[in-house]
Parts: sequence; structure tokens; C-alpha cells
Amino acid sequence: MLFYILVDTAITILAPQLLVIFALVTLTPSAAVGARRLHDVNRSGWWQLLMVTIIGFIPLIYWWATKGTNEMNRFGVSAE
Repeated sequence: MLFYILVDTAITILAPQLLVIFALVTLTPSAAVGARRLHDVNRSGWWQLLMVTIIGFIPLIYWWATKGTNEMNRFGVSAE
């Protein structure tokens, strides 16, 4: 996420036209990583839709920072 913010800021300053291309290229991998992380804590990837709301970032940041479950959950075996 920090990498995305830094690159996004640099592109905005240096070449604003590339910002749309950068956003489209990084959208799918970012969504995939977010969904995988949510699956590690036994949440559905659809919870990422909370990002549409401003307050929705709070539980997402908490879930992304939480250690994954050690046992098997409904999404399969944990990555650890």
C-alpha cells in the first residue's frame, strides 16, 4: 500500500496522464492481494467493497493487519 501511494504521488507530479494507466494496471493485483489476505482471516473478499465508504477502511486495515488463522478455514489452508 505504501508503495502504491508513493508511486501514485510521483506519477501525479511528473506525468498526470499516466495516472489512469497506473491505476488500471494495479487494480486487479491489489484486489487479489486484499482478497487473499481477507481469506487468511476467514473473511470473504467481498468485504473489500467497504473501501467505497470512508469509515470502511478501519475494519479493513484491522483485518489486513491481523494474523491469519492457523487451522483450516472455509477458504482452505492458511498460507503460513
